[in-house]
Amino acid sequence: MTYMDCAFSESERVLRFPYACRYHPNAPCNKVSPKLQEYMVKVSHRAFPLYVTVVSFGEVFRKLGWSRHCESIEDCGGWAGTALNCIAYFLCVELLIFLDHYYLLHKFEWGKRVMKHSEHHVYKKADELNAWSAYAFAPQDGWSQGLPLALVTCVVRVPLPFVFFMEARRASSHPLSPLRCGPSRCSMTRSALALTAARDVRGGAGATTRTQ
Repeated sequence: MTYMDCAFSESERVLRFPYACRYHPNAPCNKVSPKLQEYMVKVSHRAFPLYVTVVSFGEVFRKLGWSRHCESIEDCGGWAGTALNCIAYFLCVELLIFLDHYYLLHKFEWGKRVMKHSEHHVYKKADELNAWSAYAFAPQDGWSQGLPLALVTCVVRVPLPFVFFMEARRASSHPLSPLRCGPSRCSMTRSALALTAARDVRGGAGATTRTQ
């Protein structure tokens, strides 16, 4: 799935970026300097090896029998029960991400110091925000926000294909095209980083960014 996601992302970038540049040349995220973009890519790639452990945790939970996942809709009790469980899974994941983001990353001094979430918020202006600024997390920061995808499978009985769908949807729905910019760049990425390790194979050149 990671390779499929990579292929989708790369084709989207190649096909949609020229369109965006031609028909939306004044979009703020089209004005992010190439040097800054390459720095964002470098920061993102440095963190990706840790992100993929989220998927590994999910597999470990499944092998140990801790995961409550089911293989099919029938195993989950039919369509009605499956639908309710999928909704519960989604809400639980979002709740854990919110608690992690609001308290651990923004409120607790230990969390702010160790998780280094401030590195993600150095990009504030419109011409500094694009898809890659959303991925520019410190490794432990993005990892902590992705972990709920695996943890909630130990609590909610949900079809395993739905878990994969959630991960892939959040990854591939990310505003990779320059048509979508601004604060919305974070809305799809916080718990999707486990499947984005192969999104783009470009290297990154160093650049200088502001600190808070």
